Amino acid sequence: MAVVVEPAALTAWRAWQLHRHPERAVRTLTAARAFVEAVGFAFTFPERTVTAPDLWSAVNGGERALPEHLDDPALDRTWEWKDRLPAERQVVYGRFLRGKPTLVARWCWPLLVAASPQAIDPEEWEAAYAEGRLSADARRVYAVLLDRGPLSKPALRRAAGLDRAGAAPRLDRALADLQRAFLVGVVGVSDDNAWRYCFVYGALSQWVPDLLAQAATISGQTAMERLLDHYLRLVGAATPAAIVRLFGWPPTLLERRLAPLLTTGQLVAVAVAGQSGWVAHPDFLRAGGCP
Repeated sequence: MAVVVEPAALTAWRAWQLHRHPERAVRTLTAARAFVEAVGFAFTFPERTVTAPDLWSAVNGGERALPEHLDDPALDRTWEWKDRLPAERQVVYGRFLRGKPTLVARWCWPLLVAASPQAIDPEEWEAAYAEGRLSADARRVYAVLLDRGPLSKPALRRAAGLDRAGAAPRLDRALADLQRAFLVGVVGVSDDNAWRYCFVYGALSQWVPDLLAQAATISGQTAMERLLDHYLRLVGAATPAAIVRLFGWPPTLLERRLAPLLTTGQLVAVAVAGQSGWVAHPDFLRAGGCP
């Protein structure tokens, strides 16, 4: 019989671990850096379809709707810090998980790359294009970044020949594909447009070559197991379907990785609110949901 977990205990655990508690509010840039380091990865703003850390909630010390107006101190801090951390190479930033802006700690980055079936080896990007895993536009954009180094989005659009009328969506799709493949990330901001604010993109093989070298030494199985241990310690418990939604792993592959961890007791099968099929971390169960 599965262990029964009280929803209130799970909610309390997550609030503390994900810094959605007044005592855990992130109030400085240094604290924001420490937050990402602790949680491993965080969306900039809440992603409602998954349970995961996000910088906005951590800055507010709890869940809070985005303000209707832009004159908001918490919004200002969130916006500034999500730009400064990657520019200082404290984190890696891009649309890596669920196609949403994600801040990733340096220690966690190689694990995400090694575990992702969508990641493309930077040395095999031409082969990936030949195999149909990269579009022609993505190939062109990546080649420009490798040749020219980091570029603002307008400069990249011009250099890639995607500055014609109606071509903007093609650049957006190419950048989305390259970030999903862990080839490109946001490495800074620029005033190179009419709004005086835009992202600077760079090839991650040039921006964080040491991290990609680390990723090459980690097996997919090891990376998945370490991410599962870390993620479930953060959120207490989750369903396999929720894990698949977050990381984009094939369900059958996740099932194979979970089986030995459940057998050895590294993870535990539980039921939440009468629903079986959840997987919990032993640390959460030992604490009774009280951090």
